[in-house]
Amino acid sequence: MINFIKAEWFKLIKPAGFKVLILCSVVIGNLCLLVSYLEGKVTTLGYDELVMSLKMILYSSLLGYMLAAIFICNEFTQKGFGNVLLCGFTRKKIFFAKLIVFLIGFFLICLAFMAVPLVIALANGFGAELAEESFKNILLNLFYFVLDFMVQGAVIVFVALFIKKAVLTVSASMLISYIFFIVKANLPFMEKPVIKPFMEYIYLYQIISFEWNEDGFTDCKYIFVMVITLIVAVAGAAFLFEKAELK
Repeated sequence: MINFIKAEWFKLIKPAGFKVLILCSVVIGNLCLLVSYLEGKVTTLGYDELVMSLKMILYSSLLGYMLAAIFICNEFTQKGFGNVLLCGFTRKKIFFAKLIVFLIGFFLICLAFMAVPLVIALANGFGAELAEESFKNILLNLFYFVLDFMVQGAVIVFVALFIKKAVLTVSASMLISYIFFIVKANLPFMEKPVIKPFMEYIYLYQIISFEWNEDGFTDCKYIFVMVITLIVAVAGAAFLFEKAELK
């Protein structure tokens, strides 16, 4: 299994597509934080940058879908899954090896998103006493960061296995996100008794609520929604892969 994961990792990093996505993540991360500076939302101090950068993972989800398009969807069109099956690997091993390597790749994209701004910010000084409160806040944000990327990664894999087509996977992710933001921004619609309670249990809603420090955000609901979404997404993706026609 370890050798198979290594082979999948080599398959991920060998094409230029992954390196391009890392570069795009660095550029987009810098641009987002530049806009935040101009709007006065963050300072150049390390502590503020750290907290803000860890909360900006949602912006890298599109790059995650692009990664899934080249790393997962292309396996269907290029008959990569079928060739691996012929080598004697079970569907379960193929799926979990693919999932693990994809999550590692997505995690690196998320880290690249915040790497340069954090280095620059920390060079200017941490800007906060490393007391118990700030230390707990950093650990909490780190925990949410890991949980965020795992949930988004699992959902991305599920969507990629459901659609199977690279272009459609990226397009669908953009469309779904666009519709979600429109619905969330429509206050008269959101104020209806049934809509808001339903929306609050969607993982995107919880991520945005956390990132934008919205009223009504609670840690317990956030963790509950994210954990349940992670379990359902992984189980659903495994089921889709088990039933998929692999040529």
